[in-house]
Amino acid sequence: MLTTGGADGSVRLWQTDRGRARAVLCAATGSAPTPWLWRQYVSPDRPYDPPCAARR
Repeated sequence: MLTTGGADGSVRLWQTDRGRARAVLCAATGSAPTPWLWRQYVSPDRPYDPPCAARR
């Protein structure tokens, strides 16, 4: 479980099970991140591996 906090005072608990996390991400966004978003929000050092669609 991962806990995050927002500037608005919100606190969220995230499941860290990889399969579940991917399912939640894909359900929330409806699409895979672009390579640019991947570098921006995941890591510029991790290979592009979008969870919701075929690799680009």
